[in-house]
Amino acid sequence: MKKKIILLIMGLFLLSGCTFKLNNDNMENINVYTTIYPIRYLITSLYGDNSTINSIYPSGVDTKDFELSDKKLSEYANSDLFVFNSLDRDRDFAVDMINKNNLRLTLAGQKYINFFNENIKVEYTSDVLGVEICGVVKNIFAISCGILDGMNTSDSTKASFINLVINETANILDSFGCCKDTIFLSCGIGAIILTCTSINSRNYKFGYMIGSNTSKKEIDRYLSTNTVEGLNTLKSFKTNNKLVNLIYDIIYNNVNPQEILNYIVK
Repeated sequence: MKKKIILLIMGLFLLSGCTFKLNNDNMENINVYTTIYPIRYLITSLYGDNSTINSIYPSGVDTKDFELSDKKLSEYANSDLFVFNSLDRDRDFAVDMINKNNLRLTLAGQKYINFFNENIKVEYTSDVLGVEICGVVKNIFAISCGILDGMNTSDSTKASFINLVINETANILDSFGCCKDTIFLSCGIGAIILTCTSINSRNYKFGYMIGSNTSKKEIDRYLSTNTVEGLNTLKSFKTNNKLVNLIYDIIYNNVNPQEILNYIVK
């Protein structure tokens, strides 16, 4: 069987749950690896009766500090299916699952996977690239939202900026030839609000440290123990979007963070 990789981009809205059914086509007797427990739980619910489901993380391990050996990487590379997610608040999602909070998730692909759960609604889209881009840029924009909070700006200013972020994300989707309506899925607005407003987001917290003039030594210490996805994304994500480029300049070219406030009223 040709190896398959599924990217689950997760967003959250406090909306009522719905139910949906399972289609198993060509998914019997395969070896599946997942990441964190909620993803393993989801995939086990879908395919556990027909396939072998494993997590790459040993039980009880801190996923932030866990490193895979070359031997294990080789083993996982030979699996039939690898399912992972791009949400940087995995632990919060796990808590939501345990507490049975109502969630909406976005699943992108050409084949739909259906799942019965009264508390979870899965949205389907064929716009794989659009969902991936939403997952990428939210981490960048979360840094800038953290900066604004670190500068102790008003709630109105932060709300105006998040509205701007949503519009800029839609423009980025359009520039890559994606469906602009993908912004209205949970991977879009839902994930932006989630990642850009919570101190539990590593990207947001990093931005907060910059905006509050935290010492370089303390920031370096934080980065040594936490993965801030938006930093690597800023280096590799090529776009003409002015806001993304401004955030890059603030982080890597020592541009004054106050320029974010100027951008809001341009």
